[in-house]
Formats: sequence, C-alpha cells, structure tokens
Amino acid sequence: MLFQCKHAMAKLIFFFRNLSDMLRSNFCLILFLLLKYSLYNHPASNMSDKSKRYEAICSQLRCMKENGPVLFQFVIDAMETEIVQSSLIFGLNFDYKATWIKDIQSCANDLDIQLDNAKPTWKRIENKLHNKRQGNTSAPVKPSTPSPVASSSSTCSTLKTKLSTTDRDKAPWSVERKMREFVATLSYIHPSLSFILDTNDLNWVDYFSKEELEEIKSSGQPILRHIPDELKPKFEQIEKLKSALDAYNFGRLIDHHPIEQPLLTWLFQTLVQTAPFFIPGACTSTQNMLESDKLYYLWNFLNTIYRNSGIEALGKEKTSTTHAKTLNSKRKLSAADVIEREKIGRRLDTIYIGDGIELGGLETGSRKDNTKEFEDSMLKLPIVFKDMLTEIVSHRPSLLHKAHVIGYNINGNAVRLIDADVPGGHIVRIRRTDELEYPTNSDGYALKMVSLLELASYGKAIIDDTYALCCQTRVPPSAGGMPSLLPRSTKNRAP
Repeated sequence: MLFQCKHAMAKLIFFFRNLSDMLRSNFCLILFLLLKYSLYNHPASNMSDKSKRYEAICSQLRCMKENGPVLFQFVIDAMETEIVQSSLIFGLNFDYKATWIKDIQSCANDLDIQLDNAKPTWKRIENKLHNKRQGNTSAPVKPSTPSPVASSSSTCSTLKTKLSTTDRDKAPWSVERKMREFVATLSYIHPSLSFILDTNDLNWVDYFSKEELEEIKSSGQPILRHIPDELKPKFEQIEKLKSALDAYNFGRLIDHHPIEQPLLTWLFQTLVQTAPFFIPGACTSTQNMLESDKLYYLWNFLNTIYRNSGIEALGKEKTSTTHAKTLNSKRKLSAADVIEREKIGRRLDTIYIGDGIELGGLETGSRKDNTKEFEDSMLKLPIVFKDMLTEIVSHRPSLLHKAHVIGYNINGNAVRLIDADVPGGHIVRIRRTDELEYPTNSDGYALKMVSLLELASYGKAIIDDTYALCCQTRVPPSAGGMPSLLPRSTKNRAP
C-alpha cells in the first residue's frame, strides 16, 4: 500500500513538473494571446478605431458632396482599402458590412447628405478578403474557365473561384473605377476631382496599362481632323519656300475675296503681318515683346481664322460665363444666411463664342514658364472646358458624346492644341498635341509657320463641327432647370 502511494506521488510530481515546463516555454505565446484578446475587446480600443473610421468616412463624403449626388456604392468603393484592413484585423466574426453601412449612414446624417437607396455590392471586397485570407495556404487553386453566359445555378461557385492571370487580363476595366482609386489617394487639388482625365498626366501611368491609355486616347474622333481644300495646296507651296521674304511675297500674291473667301484672306493677312519680323534687316525684335504684344502681332492668326465664320474670338481677358454659372450654381436668396456675392468666371486671354455658346479659349505667357504651363494647361483650362461642355450638353443632351471644346496654351515660343470631350460615360477627356515652336529666323520661318497654320486649321475644324451640331440641335422647353449630364466640378478651383 505504501509503495503504491509513493508511486502515485511520484507520477503527480512528474506531471506538475511537465506542466510547469510547458507553461514556461509557452509563456510568451500565452501572454500575446491574452494581450490580443484584451486589446480587441477593450472599449477604448474599439472607440479609437470607430473614431478613425468615422473621420475617414466623413472626409470622403465631404469630398464627394462637392461633385454632385453621393452614391452609396461610390462611398464603398472609395473606402475599399480601409474596409478590407479592418475586416482582416477583427477576423471572420466581424460583421464588416453592417458596421460600415451603419457608420456611413450615420456620417451622412450628421453632414446632412442624402444617399441613394440602391443596395451596394460587396463582390470586389469579398474577393479581396478571400484572396488575402487564403494567401498563406499552400494548396493550389485550379483556375476556372468562365463560360460565356453564367447561369443562375452556377453564379455562387463562379464568384468563389479565383481567376487565372489570363482571365484577369480579359476582365472588363472601368475608367471611373480606376479614377476613384486615384482620387482616394489625393492630398492636393487635381482635375480628377472634377471628373476630368488628362491623357498627358503621368499620374495615370500607375493606374492604366499602356494599351488602356492608348485606347482612351484613340477612342472617338481624332484631335487632328481635316484641312480645308482651299488651304491644302497653299500649305504645300509655302512648305517649299526658302525664306521669310519668299513667304511675304507669296502672301502678297494670294488672290482672294475678303468676304467670300475668309480662309484665303486669313492666310494672306497672316503671312504679310508675321513674315516682316524675320526678314534680314528688320529692326523690331520679337524676343522682348510683352504678352499682349506677342498675342496681337505673332499669335493672332489663331484668332483671326474665325473671322466671317459665325465664331467670335473675344480677347482682353474676358471671363467665362459658363464657368461663372457653375461657381454660382448654389447661390440662393437670403434666408438664414445672407446671399453670397456673385462670383466671376475664370479669365482667359481669348474665348471662342458662337451665338452665345462658349466653344473654347486661349491662354498665353510671354516667356517659357513650365510651372505656369502646368497651372494653365493642366488645371485651369481643363476645368473651364469641362464647364463649357456641361453647359452645351445640359441644353442638348444628344450631344453628350459628340461635342468638343478646344483651346490653345501658348508657353513662351511654343503652343499646344487642347481638345476636351466625353467619348463615353461621363468622364471629360483632355487630349493635347505636342508643342510646336514659333519661327525665330528667316531660314526656318516657312517650315515652322506652315505647321502652325495647319494647327490653327485643325482647331477651327473641331469648333466648326461642334458649332454646327449645336445649331442643328433643338433646345427643348424645360421647367426647373435642365439636369446636368456631367458631374459638377469641385468647389475648390485652380488658384
């Protein structure tokens, strides 16, 4: 009996020694699990996370409010990264959909923002969560080959199957979705906040492939249209001239009627006015001309090409009325607050107008300034052009994907043609030509000048086409204002 008691005591002592060694070796793991449980279930931690989530949602809603109606799906898409991160942290038992819907609705109510009633889709977020949670598993996933038409019985299994690399490349891509991804990263004012995509903006290289950018650029009508038949042979003859004096004499001999042949009149006036500055022996230098002088003496052919055509080129820093209309769209009669002062539109060096319809504009700088070119060419002009397009299609909805607005940005001794349109959807696309330089001497005058004359002809062809469409499209009667087919530009404008 005594022997059995000693044996049992020895086994008990051995068991407790093993238990002590096990606890000591796994002490760090047990401590980590206890800390993790206490942090995730501590009220202060949850309140801190909820506060950050609430602040991020409110910031996103304020930004979207300035662009027009706020759609629930757009908010979900914009907060996609935050939703995925929070769901991964709190695990499978965390009802992220209900939590985020409740927080978004709460923020919208606090900010007095009306959300749509459409049920949002969470498919992209579900796929991302599934991929991230399965990322550590070593089991291979067999890629599926999706059928051309998915039946209702196979929908669930299809959504749960990973796409192969080939299938993913074939999946449709959306310009609007990729723009929303880019907008979510912004810290400064950018044209994309006003639903403008500039194909020359290098930021898009990180969001679109080379093929996608090429598709965006090439869709719709080309930026370089056609040259009028009466000018083609003249341009070919000018290209063969050797000097500025030859060009001057060629211009003097152009036979034309000042009213019935406005394009030949324009060509005659341009050559006779600009060539003398570069004829050897000329005393007037073009290098030190002020901005207004350069526009009047050197670049005026970009404006005079519209004489006797129904299009006016209004200069002297005229303000854009369509831009002013957008800025004052929320102006209301004094009630709780005093009525806001009326804002003026952005001033441009030239605005092209036909029968009260703004069709484009021009900005110039006397000296080459790359910073000014960024502000004028990539921020100021695109936003003004978007407002011009908005005004056109608001009264003529059928022209949404047909209307174009053009402009010129002159930076010192070079110029670009800028084209704005909506090739599809509701995103305003900005395209531009490469820079063309102005002549600086007699020998290079003819070759450089004929390229500039062709550029002016391309710009006129675009404006003429849009103006003709506007004149041929009836503006129907309306009550309560015509609904805008393009999202409103942001409240924060270019400086």
